Amino acid sequence: MGGIPSRDAPTTLFCLRYGTHEVGLIPLVYRYFHSDNKELREQFVRVRNDPSIRYSFMRSPEYRMDEIPKKVYTEKTLDKFLDVIDESLYDSTSAMLADEDAPFRPVPCAVCFVYVNGREGSDCFSFYGRRINIIGHFGCYESEDRVSEGPCLHARKTILKAAGDRTLERVVTLAAMMLKGEFFRAVQTVCPTRDPLAMLKRRLNPLILVASTPWNSYPTLKFVYDTAVIAWAYGKEVVEADPPRLSMYEIEQSGEGGLCMRVSGSVLLWAVMRVCETLTLSAVRGSWEQYVLDDFEMQQKEKIVSQWLSTSPHVNSFLGSETFTDLVQKRLATLLREVVRARETPTEDTTLWGESQEYSHDGKLYRIFNSPTCGPFLATVKKKVPKRGSSANTGNASITSATGGDSASDRRSSGVHLTDSPSSGGENKSRSSGQGNPRSKNNGNQPSGFPAHNNAGQPPQYKDAVNSVLQSQFATAAQRVVYQMPPPVGKTSQGQVSVSPQMSPQFVPMFQTAPPPPMQQFSVPYVVMAPPESQPQPQPQPQPQPQPQMGMVFPSTVANYVLLPDGRVGMINAPAPPTMGFWGQ
Repeated sequence: MGGIPSRDAPTTLFCLRYGTHEVGLIPLVYRYFHSDNKELREQFVRVRNDPSIRYSFMRSPEYRMDEIPKKVYTEKTLDKFLDVIDESLYDSTSAMLADEDAPFRPVPCAVCFVYVNGREGSDCFSFYGRRINIIGHFGCYESEDRVSEGPCLHARKTILKAAGDRTLERVVTLAAMMLKGEFFRAVQTVCPTRDPLAMLKRRLNPLILVASTPWNSYPTLKFVYDTAVIAWAYGKEVVEADPPRLSMYEIEQSGEGGLCMRVSGSVLLWAVMRVCETLTLSAVRGSWEQYVLDDFEMQQKEKIVSQWLSTSPHVNSFLGSETFTDLVQKRLATLLREVVRARETPTEDTTLWGESQEYSHDGKLYRIFNSPTCGPFLATVKKKVPKRGSSANTGNASITSATGGDSASDRRSSGVHLTDSPSSGGENKSRSSGQGNPRSKNNGNQPSGFPAHNNAGQPPQYKDAVNSVLQSQFATAAQRVVYQMPPPVGKTSQGQVSVSPQMSPQFVPMFQTAPPPPMQQFSVPYVVMAPPESQPQPQPQPQPQPQPQMGMVFPSTVANYVLLPDGRVGMINAPAPPTMGFWGQ
């Protein structure tokens, strides 16, 4: 699953938004991974050299399972892989569709996080109008050194553990939509009179999809198990006609063992079409097509799977036999218990923790946990970060197994910040821990008028919104005293010119009023008009106004307002002060 193998395929990039995350696929071809795209190439090489990927992806048999393979992936290795992919491409889409009897091999793709709304990771770069960060790759091929031959499609995946355990499911869903969408458009463009579904069926039916996973990789093992459950729950008729074949494999030299599943082309076609029903096109922005998960379809899937697990007679034997199904189920349960045990085991326990350990680019420390029941597997050793306002000790270490089981908050923070390096003394300081946050702090004082919020467990964008609220210079913890403002009056008495009894009635104006215009008896300004030939009549002269002096009372309503300390305007309307004011004492 992936892009169509044609050199003139349209420049269309697919992405899937789920929750606050968005994952995208970039075909591994020279059109995108040319030498000028240095950031894209460097990030892809760095991801392939991550300890979690080197441990689980196409590992060399010369390394035992209690060892982390060395870094060997370079840009030359990437170029060789791109050459192999380029050799398998058709020169045109017409030639691809005309070769109906040849095995159809989708183009492998790089997997990236696409960031929107300003929520960017620290290693993001611009790519076709979006900000992205490479987190792995996904494809169906046998080897990276030579062109695949034969009818088998070997599913290969490399996704950073920091991206989260559920990311693989989203990537497979998007890859299926990419295959169907690009193939159907190619048929509608080149030969619009033909049925695209019938042509895709003819190309996929002869194929066999091979998916394998080690026993010590909980996310992948659980994904294979859940895929088999969904296939039986939804496509009972299709699966019963040609059921997937599951088996075990073992490599004696390295001690690696795991589960292998072989799916026929007819079941693969049904799975591709079924998965595409769960997606809906959301938006098209430039070269990016954004899809979202259909909430109704996802809810229906959960109901159907739950009903099948509780009522179907095939629950105990759907993996081939009751013995093998029971073996896989027990293996999953045992591995999950060991994952939890690894989290609770102190790192000083050398009987369970191996010596092989290594830091990744994002500052995570990977170490081998020697389980007595499941064998060695890779785990992540992290520092506990106290919540804001708590006094927890930051020196204690917590372990999160690389085989799965990260919490949702861990996946969110690690999926956004991927560049922090370990500091001296083995301290693992991550930007997601909240240290060194340049945002302004409120120092524990809530703005006046806003209730206190408990931000624990809220999404990152919620915390950013709360932390970005700036303190107002008028927002204080003290209780406000509001002076009521009565309707304006024309005159005030001598004793109503003080804000409070503690102030003297003496008031010094800060400005002088201009002479008022001539007024009629109804207090309306007027001007005397005369014909041009008549003698001009003298304009009434305004009465001279007395100059303001200290202690005078101004009947104008302008002088009866005062600027209050909280920034509002109040009216001077206080009770009469005593005979001897405080200023005169």
